[in-house]
Amino acid sequence: MSMINKPTKGFVLKTSCLLITTALLSACANSGAVQAPQATSARLLFSDNADTASNQAKSSLVSAISDYLNSERYVLSTYHYKAMPINHAGSIDAGSDPLWMTALKTYEYKSTQDNANYKSDAYRTNETYADESGDLPYLRYDDEKAGIIPENVISREVGMGAEYQEVNEKIRDNYADLRLCLGDLSSELDDVIKAKPTATSNDKAVKTIINQMNDCITEHNQSIDEIQMHAQGYQKQDIGQIRQCALNFTTDIGHILSPNRQHKSLTDKHYQLYDTVWLNYWACSQAYYYSADVEPYTYIGNGMSKPALNAYANLRQCSTKHHTVIDTLKAQNKTYRNDAESYAQAVYDTSYCLATGVYDGLGQTPDTPITKPTTPDEVSSLYSQYTAAFYGDYDSEYEPKSRFGTWFDAYKQMKTAGKSDASADSTTALPDLPIPTNGMGGLYTNMMSSMLDYMKKSPEQLDAKNAYQYNNTVMTVISHHQPSQKKLNTLLAFDYHSATADQSIQLPVAMDFNQQQLTADVSAALPLIALVSPKHAPLPADMPNGLVKFSLPSELQGVLPLPVIYDALNRAFLLSVSELDGERFTPMAMTHDAYAKQIGASQVIKLNLSSKDMGKMFGIVSKQLANDLKAYIDAHPELYQAKADADSADIDSADVGDTADALPSVTESDQPSDDQNDKLDAAKLKQVVDNWVLINQGYHTSDVGSLFALFESILPIGMDSSLYYYLDGRGKLIGLQSLQTMDDQMQNLRLQTVGQTRYSTKMIDHAYAKQFTQSFAQAGDAVDGNAWLAKIREENTLKSLAIDTREQYEFSPTIAARAATDAAAAMGEPASGETQCSFDDDGQVICH
Repeated sequence: MSMINKPTKGFVLKTSCLLITTALLSACANSGAVQAPQATSARLLFSDNADTASNQAKSSLVSAISDYLNSERYVLSTYHYKAMPINHAGSIDAGSDPLWMTALKTYEYKSTQDNANYKSDAYRTNETYADESGDLPYLRYDDEKAGIIPENVISREVGMGAEYQEVNEKIRDNYADLRLCLGDLSSELDDVIKAKPTATSNDKAVKTIINQMNDCITEHNQSIDEIQMHAQGYQKQDIGQIRQCALNFTTDIGHILSPNRQHKSLTDKHYQLYDTVWLNYWACSQAYYYSADVEPYTYIGNGMSKPALNAYANLRQCSTKHHTVIDTLKAQNKTYRNDAESYAQAVYDTSYCLATGVYDGLGQTPDTPITKPTTPDEVSSLYSQYTAAFYGDYDSEYEPKSRFGTWFDAYKQMKTAGKSDASADSTTALPDLPIPTNGMGGLYTNMMSSMLDYMKKSPEQLDAKNAYQYNNTVMTVISHHQPSQKKLNTLLAFDYHSATADQSIQLPVAMDFNQQQLTADVSAALPLIALVSPKHAPLPADMPNGLVKFSLPSELQGVLPLPVIYDALNRAFLLSVSELDGERFTPMAMTHDAYAKQIGASQVIKLNLSSKDMGKMFGIVSKQLANDLKAYIDAHPELYQAKADADSADIDSADVGDTADALPSVTESDQPSDDQNDKLDAAKLKQVVDNWVLINQGYHTSDVGSLFALFESILPIGMDSSLYYYLDGRGKLIGLQSLQTMDDQMQNLRLQTVGQTRYSTKMIDHAYAKQFTQSFAQAGDAVDGNAWLAKIREENTLKSLAIDTREQYEFSPTIAARAATDAAAAMGEPASGETQCSFDDDGQVICH
């Protein structure tokens, strides 16, 4: 009987594909040509079609801007402002908050609810402790509970004071450094013993590590000696305990690694005995932490409950018992050399005591029964168990519990409670949120939400702002561009005219990129400078014509090519416009355009720019500027290399000398070396430009646009720009109207700026035309702005240097002595031998 093989899966798929293909081909063969695959009208809309209305408008505008940038021209621009609400009463967003405001309000509501529901069970607070007499003794919790008053006890006023706590902090830091040092060396010694279990203290590797341990202890003792001079009360006991534990540790290490030890090879259970040496040091030194944590300053600051303090008190008792056991073993002449098992048992007993003490103090029953450990690993496991119980309880007791599991739950609860429904112009007060039992309560309970609502501008407020400010304000800019000479003269005028006030301020500015100079008439700004910094404000006599001239710093002259930057910016702007999508350009009808009729325009092209478009244009400018600067630098390597070599030669020829003890005198006026290093020179500029170009190769300009759009989506601010370019019958640019819109969602404010600009080959008739001509026609000497700024910087540098030097007097009597000698010499007083300086009891420097 023959077998019929089943067709494979691949065969079925292939057959199906062939059948479908055949059916499709048959359908195509039997159907008539009803419609072309792609209509001609549809193909015209693709962006690569230069004949679309948008692309033709773009081409005309790019050509007009190119002629404009390369031609000498006069420009007159006026800017007007108006504020309006983003959302009106009938808007779909009316009654809603922007996302940022909702997030802030929800956060405040949730935090307030959490605090209101939190009930502290702290044993003491600063208020209750301060209400008791400051003359009472400053006692640790267990001593106070047992009625024990130790020797050298201090008062509460001293114990809670900053000076005493500063010494406490130094002791804690010193101990942490010692323990870290000994711990690291102990780990190194572990590796040596594991590699050679028979190693003794006579081995070179072991001896080296033990010597390093002794160095750690010696350095610690030297440091703690200075601290001990200021120690009071419990601090003296703590210092003695820290010293003794470190001494016991090195002694035990010497015994367990002695050539005459009982167990010659430290493997298996004998290595476990060796491992308990560190655990014994840990049990000994840990008592310091337990003692410090039950001081009033610490447990009040941490808000500890009575059960937690009881647990700490039990830990201290266990540590005290451990000290007693170790002292007893030593009194019996038992050491790690001849009876390591007894010391290991002391560790195991203490570990068991600590674990039971924590649970007894907290009043808890362990989930897993506590058994006495018999190995170092079991000690570590037991430590993890009772530490988790202790600090887990601590976290649950003292961290406010979240009432709502998610942000949305909190938001929904807030909206249901009606906490944030009041609008800015509502006359109904917001309901009070629950008042926290601690922290900011009462008046400040709903402060953030109230401030956010107060920020919102009502339509009436914006109408008033327009009536009293924006309707009466105009900014005027008249400029004369000379591309062939790379000159730009500008007059900025700010005018405010109303029925009750008439103000006008003008600032003429002349920029010469070839000469690398900027000249400004700051006459109108002098009163403002005098108000901000009277000391540095020039007097009218010092500036008769009001002119100030600024130029590049000497180290950048001939290095930073401003003419190249000028040309690069012009090319970059033209390129940024030409790189925009053609659909951004729209030819407009002029039927109702009054400005087009006013200036005699024949064509209007509208350009819409979003934040993404602005970001892309910024990226194009950045890349073009970097490329042009690099091309210039690469074309003049001798200029930059020569300057870089000269700078290196100056550094190499400087006599640095031994400056370990040298400090600048407070009378020196030289710039600090760090300031010199921060200055931009030829070599640094070349490096900056090279890095700039390299970075530019790692992104597209559209990526910068996306980044701008991301910022706009995250921040509660929106920006848009609509530009209307006006061309004459020859395709020349003769005018521009701009509408800049900035939306502030938090304030419900939309601020719009309308700019009207005219371009001409001759001066445009305007009220400021005469002043513009006179401002740049007058001749006269200008004040050196660079020298003026350098003087201000020098004064600020000397001031900072003097402050830094005075602050060092506290830490170095030698510096104080030198300063005293310099001061005496400056006053003409004869030197009376070497000046000696020291510190008095208050930490002040006294020089003799």
